[in-house]
Parts: sequence; structure tokens; C-alpha cells
Amino acid sequence: MYDSSVLRHAGRVLHEPLLGFEGDFACFFNQIPLHPSEYWQVNHLWPSARPPRASGDLGFVAEKHLGFGLTISSNIGQRFADLAVADFTRRMEAAEAPFWGATLDPRSGVCYGYGALGAPSRSPTGWTDACRWITRRRTLARRTVNIELRAYSAHVYTDDVFITVLGNPHVARALVC
Repeated sequence: MYDSSVLRHAGRVLHEPLLGFEGDFACFFNQIPLHPSEYWQVNHLWPSARPPRASGDLGFVAEKHLGFGLTISSNIGQRFADLAVADFTRRMEAAEAPFWGATLDPRSGVCYGYGALGAPSRSPTGWTDACRWITRRRTLARRTVNIELRAYSAHVYTDDVFITVLGNPHVARALVC
């Protein structure tokens, strides 16, 4: 929610719509293999349903992947999903860096602007609202030591991912990442 409000403000400054898409990993737990040392934790034993049902007639299944209903599945699945989002963030930051640099050069401070819609906000110094916003986000990043200049957010809860992005060019980069 917080990310969306920050991105909404950025969307007003950059004249870009706020877009979102979500996804669900199909058979998420079943795609995560277990290490052989964990096999003993995911065995299932139950009375067999085959007739005639003798007292010693048992069914047995040994899983080699995470399964549904196991205590460890959610924890391991969430850690794996967090890793996937961290990898997406790393790739997206690398893809976005040239874009931000082309709008406001981080070394020289020259503002090249952000599209034709930003032109009316250009001040006598040559800076647009977009360049002022980028400067504020870069300053905040130095204070917090976090990535504060981004046109997207990505969150995941176990196997449900939600990505919010500003504008079509950023969506295209997000889909590639």
C-alpha cells in the first residue's frame, strides 16, 4: 500500500499511469525439490483402502518435493519466492539505471527531461518536475541506504506475486526481467 502511494505520486510527476499485474505460481510447492537429507520428514503412511483390508495392509508414499499441507512447505516456499523477487529487483534495477541516467545525469546534474508532457514544468534553470523528483529520491536513497528511485514495486506472498509499475516502458522492462 505504501509503495503504491509513492508510485502514484511519481506517476503524477512523470505523467505515467500506475499499472499492476499479478500471478500465481502453478503447483508451486511441487516444483521445489527436497534435499535427500529431508526425505524422512515427508513420508506418509496410512491404512490401505484396498479390499480385503487386513490390519497390516498399509499404504506408503515418500515425497521428493515439497507438498501441500506440510509445515515446512510455506516457510521454504516463502524463502524461495523472496529470492525470486530479489532476483527480479536486481535485474530491474540494472534495466532501469540507464533510463534514470538519461533523464537526469547523476554526474553532471544535467536535466534532459522526461517526455513531452514534462516540458511545461521546466523551470528557468532547465529542470523539470521529473528531475526534481529524481533528485529527491536519490537524496533519500543516500540517507536510507535503500533503493528509493524506482518506478515499480514487487511483492510476493508464498506463491502469489503482485507487481506495480509506472507506465508502459517500465512494464516492458518488468516483463523482460
